Amino acid sequence: MSILKLYSLIKESIIVSEPLNKWLSCCYRTPCRYIQFRVIDIQEQCVPNEEIKSFISSSLAFERFDPSFIQDMVRELGWESIAEEIIESNSEDLSSFHKGDIGEMFFSVILREFHNYTIPVPKLRSKMITAQSQPRTDILALKIDQNNTITEVCYFEVKLRTTSDNYSATDSYLQLMDAFNSRTPSIIKFVASRLYELNDPLCDNFFSYLTQRRISGDIDNFQIGLCYEKENWDEKVLENLEDTEIELPNLTTQILQIENLRALLNDIFNDSNEKKVSNHK
Repeated sequence: MSILKLYSLIKESIIVSEPLNKWLSCCYRTPCRYIQFRVIDIQEQCVPNEEIKSFISSSLAFERFDPSFIQDMVRELGWESIAEEIIESNSEDLSSFHKGDIGEMFFSVILREFHNYTIPVPKLRSKMITAQSQPRTDILALKIDQNNTITEVCYFEVKLRTTSDNYSATDSYLQLMDAFNSRTPSIIKFVASRLYELNDPLCDNFFSYLTQRRISGDIDNFQIGLCYEKENWDEKVLENLEDTEIELPNLTTQILQIENLRALLNDIFNDSNEKKVSNHK
């Protein structure tokens, strides 16, 4: 799929959550034999059709550009100008997207639509080139009440695998521990900086959270999102995590199993004989 074609989805304003609910179901695993963390199982309810594939594509577009920004620029300058001068000149070709980027997109949508989180700063919007340094934690998600008070902060690490890997959850846990032990994690500095630059209404409350975090992290939780080719999923992934001495409070692991995951990704991003999705993490 070309960049021009993908971002036309934003122009048409078709980003809706209904296809996600048709495609996936999400529930806590009960009973759960693991003591140190909770498990959320996310299962496919159907084979992805064209509507679902378009939803996935438009969700990826949303992670890269703010739809309101694109629509305002289109109104002022026209669609062709925006597509050529802004989108194509400032975005890497979709065929070079890494698996980690696509995994972040999947779980960003799941956090918003299934768990009612807000993601104040989609990280991929600042990733203009592949080599650009990014915060180590993949996603920072918030729950916010009607008074714009932050009631929950979720540090989220993602792994997407199309081959076997029984230590993905353990590796993710170690990365989350870095954030937990850091006085000011890189993802916090990244989000705070962007909120400040944007003069976001949430900025003051986020800075208040930073102060409170150094006293008590009682509204923090930590989650691992694992997206696997279904045939390559092995419960040993969670068994290895259980065998680790977990120090993180409120740890949850979300398991998304997708049948023919690699084929789905290539179908979405390569319908014009473009390159295959990068295997780099």
